[in-house]
Amino acid sequence: MKSINGWILIYLIGSLPILAFYSAGLSGWILDYPIWLFLGLLVVFLVPLLLLILKVPSAPTWNIALLWISAGLIILRILYGILLMERGLQRPEGVTIFVIVVVALTWSILWTWYFLKSERISETFG
Repeated sequence: MKSINGWILIYLIGSLPILAFYSAGLSGWILDYPIWLFLGLLVVFLVPLLLLILKVPSAPTWNIALLWISAGLIILRILYGILLMERGLQRPEGVTIFVIVVVALTWSILWTWYFLKSERISETFG
């Protein structure tokens, strides 16, 4: 059995902090950041990564879905927070929000492209 390496390893390692960030942000959407909700969301988000490690044939599809669903949810979370603000958005907040949205979209676009075009992904999971 070939080990996981190359770009897929970078994806797996890079996804961990991003998914932890998304889990934290989403756990505070309705409730006040309970640890059980954070951990539950993180476990759900990590399942597609586990499918990659186990080399399940449908893993690339699940990971593409994870990329877009998680990015969409964190962007909705941000928009919801902005709409509920009673004051105007300050510059540092706006920059932070802009960076989060750009990173979420860039991460999703790049890895979706990789999963769809990579020969290594085709050979491993096809």
